[in-house]
Parts: sequence; structure tokens; C-alpha cells
Amino acid sequence: VVPADNEPQQVEFSSMELLQLAGNDIKAWTDIDAIASFSSLTALRFRNNPITSVIGGGEARSTLIARLPNITELNSSGITEKERVESERRYVASVARELLTLSQGEGKETNHPQSSQNEDDTDKHSEKIRQKIVSLHPRFDELMNKHKDSM
Repeated sequence: VVPADNEPQQVEFSSMELLQLAGNDIKAWTDIDAIASFSSLTALRFRNNPITSVIGGGEARSTLIARLPNITELNSSGITEKERVESERRYVASVARELLTLSQGEGKETNHPQSSQNEDDTDKHSEKIRQKIVSLHPRFDELMNKHKDSM
């Protein structure tokens, strides 16, 4: 597993174009995000992993496409520009819903009048939620900016 700390690192597989991850024990999307740093990677084979066992095949494909900007082939099937755009938009919408759900959850905890201190606490909490989302979804800001006019 490649570290997913989003820190710049020396890539040792600079010419790797195809990666076979089918039938592995990948349980976290952060492991997938980590391989996005392999800029020469254009083809991925990714089936039968725990991370995708709880979602449908279409959702798994869409999520992988959105999280991996350089791949042009997934599970031996080409990725069209239209499919990439739709996958990225779907991903942004999903992450935005997650962010909204977390943000609304914080609002339910404070049913009293807002003071300056409460507003500061709410702002800090909102920033923590945003940081959590960005750490779990490193392409969110990039894709949100890319597709903001069409969403």
C-alpha cells in the first residue's frame, strides 16, 4: 500500500502504465487516492476488493474514475471523456452531500442563541469538518472548481 499522506514523495514507479489490483484486500479509498500520484498510470484492473463490495459495480467504476485522473482504461474497458465528466460530477455531488450532512449535524447540537464565542466555535468546527472531507477526498476542491459552472 502506498502512503496516503498527500505529501510530495519520490515516485519509484515513474514508468508504470498498468496496475493489477484485482483480488487484493484494499479496504480504504485513501489507498486508491495514493496511487493517483503515479502520473504514468493509465490502466487499472480493480475487482474483488472489500472497498467496492458494498457498492454497485457502476458506482465503484465511477468513483475510481473520479479519484484517478490519469487512468484511461479501467478493468480492460476504455474511459470516454463523457464518462469521466459524469463520474467526476457524480463524485462531487456525493462528497458535497457528505459535507452538508456533517455540517447539518453540527447545527443540531446548538439550539441556543449564538454568541460571538459560539460563532467562533462553529467556524472552527466547520473548518475541521472541511479538513476531514478534504483528507478523505483529496480531489474534491479540484473537481468542484472544474465543474462548478455545470452543477
